[in-house]
Amino acid sequence: MKLDIVTEAPGWYTILCVLAGIFYALLLYFREKRLNQVGKRLRIFMASLRFIVVFCLAFLLLSPLLKTTFRTVEKPVIVIAQDASGSLLMGKDSAFNKNEFPDKLKTLIDKLSDKYTVQTYAFGDRFREGTDFAYGDKLTDFSDLFDELDT
Repeated sequence: MKLDIVTEAPGWYTILCVLAGIFYALLLYFREKRLNQVGKRLRIFMASLRFIVVFCLAFLLLSPLLKTTFRTVEKPVIVIAQDASGSLLMGKDSAFNKNEFPDKLKTLIDKLSDKYTVQTYAFGDRFREGTDFAYGDKLTDFSDLFDELDT
């Protein structure tokens, strides 16, 4: 968490507020001859209080705002969308898709899960979460996939 005090006025206006507080306190408590009988510690205390009040009032005229910044670090999201249609079993690599691909995909997901948030989806006739290696869908609907991922 980071906390900043922000004003619309330039930063050097704050220096003017400090100078106004110092000038006002010195003028009232150290130039005044009637306060000579008051002890030096009491005059310094009263001058300090006057400085704080004048500085705060002048600084509040600058309309300060407290700006709080919270920083949260989240893992990046990786989306793995798998086609679950039966057409994947009709090609030359159908044995790979049925036997080796599920293990390789699970290994990839496990490796990526250390540094990333991995979300898996299957699509075909319909969109669903998780993986589906049954390959039972009759068609591949990419538009349904992109519509769901867009929301």
